[in-house]
Amino acid sequence: MAEFTIKRILVPTDLSPAALVGLRYARLFAERFDAALTVFYVDPIIYPVEALGVEAPIYIANTPEHLSNIEDEVRSYASEVLHGIRYSVFAVGGQPVPIIIREAQQRAADLIVMATHGLRGWRRAILGSVTRRAARRRLSCAERQPPR
Repeated sequence: MAEFTIKRILVPTDLSPAALVGLRYARLFAERFDAALTVFYVDPIIYPVEALGVEAPIYIANTPEHLSNIEDEVRSYASEVLHGIRYSVFAVGGQPVPIIIREAQQRAADLIVMATHGLRGWRRAILGSVTRRAARRRLSCAERQPPR
């Protein structure tokens, strides 16, 4: 039987205090398996809502400068937890769940580490759970792919 190894760890974050828990676990796995660690942020695409009668400037274009600023923010956020180990950071624009799955596949991630906010009841129904949806989609992808 082949030895269990983890070489590439992907850590999507929303920059929240709850996500720091996932980052700490990712560090433990990275150190234990000497794995490459990548932390990233998906900047959600938010469409203008003037058609709904709401006047709010909520649309932000994902320019290279904007994404570079977000990457700096992610580095600052992760630096305390990941101090002393090598890791990479990137930011992309899009819808979080499909982007997380795409990046995991393209980067051949052996492990995705995500924290949850632990929402229940109506809050979860309204706000949803990116972690739960990504896990469901990733599991269904894993079931269709032959082992490496």
